[in-house]
Amino acid sequence: MCSKSSYLTYTPQWVVGLCLIGICYFTARKGLAAIAITNGILLPWIIIAGLYVMTVNFQYKDYGYLFPVFKNTAQSIATGSWYTTSGITEIFLMLFLKDDVQGKISRINIISYRTYVD
Repeated sequence: MCSKSSYLTYTPQWVVGLCLIGICYFTARKGLAAIAITNGILLPWIIIAGLYVMTVNFQYKDYGYLFPVFKNTAQSIATGSWYTTSGITEIFLMLFLKDDVQGKISRINIISYRTYVD
């Protein structure tokens, strides 16, 4: 478990698991409003913990491990993002044009379309 090696090193795993199971059970029983309230309470603490881990580990960060994206120029980043967004744009176009297509679009049609386009 990640909590055992990163933080809460002296807390037994079953305690962390029991707390998470209790929160999930409570919110599932109370409905969507309780889930939203729980998220509103937990999210700031999660952000604070993330910022803490980020600042403590900042001296050990090596951006070379984050793909070769940050090692090259901005031109290579723009080129890579162009290819990524073109695939996502095709999927969104297909979803937006779905109302104009007569009949049903099945998964086989989507897979064959993606195979043909790529």
